[in-house]
Amino acid sequence: LILTADTCCLLVSSTVQLGWLDDLSRLSSLTFLDLSSNCLSTFPASLAQLANLERLNMSSNCIQTVPSNVKFMKRLRSLNLENNWISTLPSQLAECENLKCLNLKFNRINFVSMLNYLSGNYIEYLSTDQLMHIDKLDLRRNALCSCFRLPSSCFDQLTFLDIRDNWNVSTVHLTNLEVDDRRHVYFLVLDCLIVMPVPLHLVFIDISHNNFDSLPDWICDLPQIECLRVHNNRLTNFSSIAPEDKITKYFLNLKGLRHLNVSFNRLTVLPAMDANVERNRVNVLRLSSNRLDESIMPILMKMKRLKILDLSRNKLRYFDDSALTSLSLLEELNLSSNELTALSPSIFKLPALQVLKAHSNHIKSIPDLSLSPTLQVSLILTKFFRLQSDE
Repeated sequence: LILTADTCCLLVSSTVQLGWLDDLSRLSSLTFLDLSSNCLSTFPASLAQLANLERLNMSSNCIQTVPSNVKFMKRLRSLNLENNWISTLPSQLAECENLKCLNLKFNRINFVSMLNYLSGNYIEYLSTDQLMHIDKLDLRRNALCSCFRLPSSCFDQLTFLDIRDNWNVSTVHLTNLEVDDRRHVYFLVLDCLIVMPVPLHLVFIDISHNNFDSLPDWICDLPQIECLRVHNNRLTNFSSIAPEDKITKYFLNLKGLRHLNVSFNRLTVLPAMDANVERNRVNVLRLSSNRLDESIMPILMKMKRLKILDLSRNKLRYFDDSALTSLSLLEELNLSSNELTALSPSIFKLPALQVLKAHSNHIKSIPDLSLSPTLQVSLILTKFFRLQSDE
């Protein structure tokens, strides 16, 4: 049942006509009700009489309070109160035992005990001593304090956490939580992320746009991680532990890693790769805007499954190796904005290469582009030097 702002009355059947919200209580079998985008200033008390209601959408109104008799809506599974004027919630809401999705985005809340979708409020901290049977928690664009900690004993089913765009947060404690799907903690100012126990089933993590000097050590213990995004931080090392230990970790342990983005950091070295090149499964590697030079070449040559390699904005003086042509799957190579003076002919022998970017270097001559049977796009021109072909 959907009642919009331009609906004067609703014909439910040929004999029953509704004209007032209080009449909705007559629809005892109703399971879904949409009252969004109206001008409601109060939460209709009559809705609590809809004992079979499972989904209720009252977003984009002017509601300021939620009545205590909401506790009678025992079958309610989803309640959408997004974009209202709500500042507090009744404690009785916790008695809605089947409630799994509570959307309170863009209200005026600064303290909560009931949690779910709460982005765009003024929340500084969380406080609850009740078990919360929810699987998703969205706290984006709030005012969370510098040390964010979830009451671990209250979120036994949480699988999704999003605390982006909370500019005060610098440390996050997630203990005794099984957040095994995705964790969104980017666009913060984090320099510390503590997760216990290690989420062994995690496949994706994004901690980009933070203040990490090194990666959290527990990341190298994630056996199923496939995508790791840590770009736009302050990384000088992959780990804060001793250098000799650092070399034996990370790439060596992350055997399922497919996508790695560490662009826009301060890296000068890369961790060692597994001596068995068949175990190195990374196919997308983004290293742009670091401080890397040609010393990383031996490590790159062990990454035989690379399809995309971005080395732009580094300090490479040459890009060549006797094993370069062994990167037989490489389709895209970005060497722009380095210190290259020439391009190795071996680059044009890469059997799958389709895109080559090498602009903004010091290149004065290039090999015959026709040597590459697959190259489709090449950006090698620079306005500072006249290129001469080797033909």
